[in-house]
Amino acid sequence: MRVFFLWYYYPWYLRSYYRGHAAAASLPFAEHRRRLLDDHFWWPADLAAHMAGRGYETEFVVGNAEALQKKWASENGVRFTEENWEREIIVEQVKRFAPDAVWVASHFEYFGPFLRQIRKHTGRVILWVGEPWPAPPDVDGISVLITENPGTFKSVQHKFDRVLVTKPAFDPGILRALGPVEKRYDATVVGQFTKVHRRRAALAAHLLRHGVDLRLFGLVAEDTVDSALGGVRLAAWHLLRRGRPREAASALKRALRPTPDQRNLDLIARRISPPVYGMDMHRVLAASRVTLNVHGDIAGSYAGNMRMFEATGVGACLLTEHSDNLESLFAPGREVLTYRTADDLLETLRRVKAGDIDADGIARAGQRRTLREHTMERLLNDIAPAFRL
Repeated sequence: MRVFFLWYYYPWYLRSYYRGHAAAASLPFAEHRRRLLDDHFWWPADLAAHMAGRGYETEFVVGNAEALQKKWASENGVRFTEENWEREIIVEQVKRFAPDAVWVASHFEYFGPFLRQIRKHTGRVILWVGEPWPAPPDVDGISVLITENPGTFKSVQHKFDRVLVTKPAFDPGILRALGPVEKRYDATVVGQFTKVHRRRAALAAHLLRHGVDLRLFGLVAEDTVDSALGGVRLAAWHLLRRGRPREAASALKRALRPTPDQRNLDLIARRISPPVYGMDMHRVLAASRVTLNVHGDIAGSYAGNMRMFEATGVGACLLTEHSDNLESLFAPGREVLTYRTADDLLETLRRVKAGDIDADGIARAGQRRTLREHTMERLLNDIAPAFRL
């Protein structure tokens, strides 16, 4: 079975990676890709490597990694246009690999005509979507949906030949690459604060306002203002320097009449450290005594995001929201800590700080559970039916 992984990495991660690894762009394609994937940014690359050791032939492509993809094209004599290099190179890679299945990430820009073009060169297209985003208008040509949440694309699930619900997995090779890591942070939050992470922002801001020693690493994906005067200045900049009256009006409104959500984001923006990705992110998690996990707002009451397995896998004590299915993943109170409300979360962290909760023991138990059950082999067993249609 030949499986072609077509993944789309966050552009801000790629920019961060190449700032720290400028020499990678000059390397031959194979070495360049190996170094990028060794950063362990996302579990699918680790799964592809695991599958290769289980008899599958796999090819892993980061479709939007421009320097990497153009290196492949150069080495293989493939011509492309600058306006459409990403898709033209991907199509040629699929043709040459001739896969039995193409597994694509949830980058909806690939859906529709482009996926139908790819479908001409493979037996089936498999789709990964983690959370229950609104269904795109065009899922034609996709045979299998794999997801961590049974509510994903609920309205169009009948269009797929098969829907498989599973969870991401942790690669213990990350631990070997990390080596010993000293605990430096009492509590952390690692992640984005966007319009689909309002709960995360509200909880983090609640903790900050109550004096919790909380370290934040990530992005605030909206304009923020640090004061009414700062908002006026931002509005003037949008209007006078950029010629964008709509953005100016928005900044002025945020400064003079901020909503509770905006107040949360403004506070977080003043306290947040730059985002960390790949192995840098794993180091921060490993250095955290406790790390807070808050699923995206669209996840509802169903747990299973990758952060749960990354955090426990590297030995942090995971503090995650109560959810309907959590007990199928970890034992609450023994392998992870949980909360139901903002005040419950605050009280739990205070008890950890006072030594009333053995966070280190819970972290060790959670790590044992992840390394025993939340493995690439388990994930491969879960998704094997996708390749047997």
